[in-house]
Amino acid sequence: MSRQSQVRRSTTETRIELDLTLDGTGLYDIRTGVGFFDHMLSHIARHGGLDLRVQASGDLHVDEHHLVEDTGLCLGRAIAEALGDKRGIERFGTAFVSMDEALARTVIDLSGRSSHIFLVTFSRESINGFSLEMVREFFQAVAGEGKMNLHGASDRRKRHSFDQRCPMIAIVDYGMGNLRNVGRAFAELGHAASVTDQPEAIVSARAVVLPGVGAFGEAVRRIDRLGLRKPILDAIKLGRPLLGICLGMQLLYEESEESPGFFGLGVLPGTVRRFENELKVPHIGWNDVITEKATAMFGVPGRAGCFYFVHSYFAPLSEFTIGQTEYGISFSAAVRRGNIYGVQFHPEKSQEAGMTVLDRFARLT
Repeated sequence: MSRQSQVRRSTTETRIELDLTLDGTGLYDIRTGVGFFDHMLSHIARHGGLDLRVQASGDLHVDEHHLVEDTGLCLGRAIAEALGDKRGIERFGTAFVSMDEALARTVIDLSGRSSHIFLVTFSRESINGFSLEMVREFFQAVAGEGKMNLHGASDRRKRHSFDQRCPMIAIVDYGMGNLRNVGRAFAELGHAASVTDQPEAIVSARAVVLPGVGAFGEAVRRIDRLGLRKPILDAIKLGRPLLGICLGMQLLYEESEESPGFFGLGVLPGTVRRFENELKVPHIGWNDVITEKATAMFGVPGRAGCFYFVHSYFAPLSEFTIGQTEYGISFSAAVRRGNIYGVQFHPEKSQEAGMTVLDRFARLT
């Protein structure tokens, strides 16, 4: 039986909804209005193997203190409730993580008593306006409400003499796509991304993005002329996450009615179809995306958000559909097959909902 808890907290300063599944798979849906705090909570869920949903609002016009602390209280309470009587578990645990510039250590004791020690020194006071002192306050609230002894520490050390930085996200440039806006979106989210038409850069990237605007046949012609088909497929075989955007998603299929005789990447089976004549084509504007099950791309099932579409052709629903949209018929707005993802909409033009999708994709690696 899954160990779950739902916590609701409403005060004059904050309103918080938090759902926790301890025996999860790292799925998360975090919306607090504080960018770095969202990032931190998503990593707690992902690396802790927790399913976590947090919807929080508060007096951010003053500062983030109340929201961060109250979220910590809710998470601590949720952990305590989900653990129940703690029967059949090991009460004590420890973890060491070695990183480029630090050795991090955490010790936790589910003792039923509250204690928090935080021996971490930051090299700066804030990240994107988020005071790092709030990290201490958050974990202190978690430990207090969760009735646990929590000890966290890290030792800073010099960089290695060689470059150990993570490779960038490669945005494939074949001359057809909203490349710069996609690159700027990743940059705003704090993810290193580079627009490239170099095969070696695509294969060595930690993730690959294939944007696209225009005709299927011309896109195939350019990809093949530039010799990019093989490195894209090689990156997929190496397990790199790949995201096709708009026409880039359609290129994942075998063929399209738009351009008979031209063959796509073929990593998804089937043919991309044209909307029926009675529909206004292209389909332009904002439309909802609905998911039927939890996914790393969209979080919990249901209405994933409203996204911006511009397209005349669509991928039919299939076993690989993870999000669908209605325009005369239901079609695949998002697909997944293993490490291959595709979205028919333009996340870089879809405001907060689209930025969330790009951020979640970037964190798959």
